[in-house]
Amino acid sequence: MKSLIEIALSIWIKAQCKSIESLTLDVNTSIYDLVKGKVNNISFSAYKLIYKGICISKLKIKTTLLKAKIRVRNTVPELTLNDGFKISGHLDFTPNDLIQILNNEKWCCIFYELINEKSIKHKVKSIIFKENILCISYLSEFNKSTTISLLLYIEKDKIFIENEGQSIKTYLPKDESISIHDLNIDKDFISIEFSSVVTI
Repeated sequence: MKSLIEIALSIWIKAQCKSIESLTLDVNTSIYDLVKGKVNNISFSAYKLIYKGICISKLKIKTTLLKAKIRVRNTVPELTLNDGFKISGHLDFTPNDLIQILNNEKWCCIFYELINEKSIKHKVKSIIFKENILCISYLSEFNKSTTISLLLYIEKDKIFIENEGQSIKTYLPKDESISIHDLNIDKDFISIEFSSVVTI
């Protein structure tokens, strides 16, 4: 039964992603709890995935108690969650991840907001991480090269991104159910610790 839950979850997670290089799942429960429709917690790690246009180098998530039912339909296991639950997790982004995100049509609006040029198309060419600052070089549609520095910091459980040169800032994530607890930046990665309430 435990292996069926792992297979069902693996199928569901992969279906949510445009691509995923590797996925590891660990279902922590007992036969007694499974019979009662309970799973103590689930941990999973994923590497090099794309979810809704968001490129992520590494993702780790752990859930709280889950109430679920599992059934097999046409030899394929299906998992149905009966109640909400909480998750805590860790994200790693590389400079290349952020370049792809900011050049994606779903997310480029964040960058345009920060440079205050919503009507002009830009292409991010490079990003350098320096402590709590992102140095972003981009080309306008007229091939004009520009570099800006964006300050990142946590405030009120959100990541604020500030263009100090133009006194413009925004925050992420917009989803109020997600809280940010820690933000670390080195030359290779932005690492984020977060938690969220998942409703059904």
